[in-house]
Amino acid sequence: MQACEFYLIICLTTGLSSAQFKVRLKLSLTQKEPMYVGDTVTMECRTQGNVPVQQYLWFKRSETNVDKGIEGITQATYTIQSASQSDNGVYYCNIKHPFFQYSESSNPVTLTIQDRTSRLGRIFGHMLESVFVGDQVHLHCEVDGDPIGWQYELHKTGDRRPQITQVDQNFIISPVTFSHTGEYRCRAGKGDLYSNFSDPIQLLVSDLSVTLISSSGRSVKVGSSFSLHCTTMGGESSNSDLIFTFLKDNITVRESSNSSVLLTEYFEETLSGNYMCAVESPGGGRAYSNMISIQVEDFSTENGVRLGISALVLILLLVLVSRCFWVRVHRAIRSSKGAHNPRWRG
Repeated sequence: MQACEFYLIICLTTGLSSAQFKVRLKLSLTQKEPMYVGDTVTMECRTQGNVPVQQYLWFKRSETNVDKGIEGITQATYTIQSASQSDNGVYYCNIKHPFFQYSESSNPVTLTIQDRTSRLGRIFGHMLESVFVGDQVHLHCEVDGDPIGWQYELHKTGDRRPQITQVDQNFIISPVTFSHTGEYRCRAGKGDLYSNFSDPIQLLVSDLSVTLISSSGRSVKVGSSFSLHCTTMGGESSNSDLIFTFLKDNITVRESSNSSVLLTEYFEETLSGNYMCAVESPGGGRAYSNMISIQVEDFSTENGVRLGISALVLILLLVLVSRCFWVRVHRAIRSSKGAHNPRWRG
C-alpha cells in the first residue's frame, strides 16, 4: 500500500509539473524580405530553453483560415527550394515532447512571395531613342532580387524567339543596322519560372548623312580667312552628342565635340589639299562626308591679269589721244594753207 501511494504521489507530481511547464516556440524566416518567385525560403522553429524535442510539426493556414499539416517535414527547419506565389500564406510550428504530446504553437509567420519585375535601359552615352547605323548599343536588364542561376532574355516585338539568351545582364547589339529598329523588352528565367517582362524601349535607327561645305569655294587667296562646315542630316542628336573630325589628305587635323566648323584666319599655300570630315555618334557609328579639293588662288597671276588689263586700257587711251592729236594737227595745217591760198577765200 505504501508503494502504491508512493507511485501515486510521483504520478501526481509529474502531472502537475507537466501541466505547469509549457514549451514556448519561436518561428522565424532566415531570409530578408522582400522575397521573390524562385527564391529559396527557409523557416526555422526554435524552442526556448534546453527542451528535448521528439518531432517538429509544420502547419500552413490557408486564406480561408483552414490549418493544414505539412507532411514529410520533421526537422527544425522547413525549406522551400524555389518559392512561388502558391506558397503564400501563414505558417506556424509545433513539437512532440517526450513527457506530453504537444506544446503550444509558435508565433505565426506570414510568407509573401512577389513577382519579379524587370527593367530594360540603355547604358551608353546619350539616352535618346535614335541610334545610327554602325553604332554599338548597350542594354541592361535589371531584375528584382538576386536571381542567381537565372538567364536573361532580350525580346524584340514581333519575333517568336528571344533575340539573345545569356547569363549576363548586359546585352550588346553591334553593329546596328536598319533591321534593329523596333521595340525591345527583357526578362529573366530559371527552368519554368520567369520574371515579368520589362516595359518596352524603342530603338530608332537612322542613317547619319554628313556633308562638307566650304565658305570660300574651292579656290582660296593666300592671307584670307577660310572655313569648312561639317553638317549632319538624318539624326536627332545635337552637336554636343557628336564628335567632329576634319581630315586633310586623310590625316586628322582637328577633332572636336563642341564645334562642327574648321576655321583658318590666315590661309597659306601649305593648307591646300583634299579635305573631308567624319562624324562619330555616341554609340560609335562613324560616317564620312564628301571630299572637297581646296586650291590656292595664285596672287601673282591675279596681279598679272590686272596689270595686263591696265596696260591694255593704257594702250587704248594712248591710241585715242594720239588719234585726236593728229586730227587736230591736220586741221591746223589745212587752215594755214587756206589762209595763204586765194582760191580758198570766199
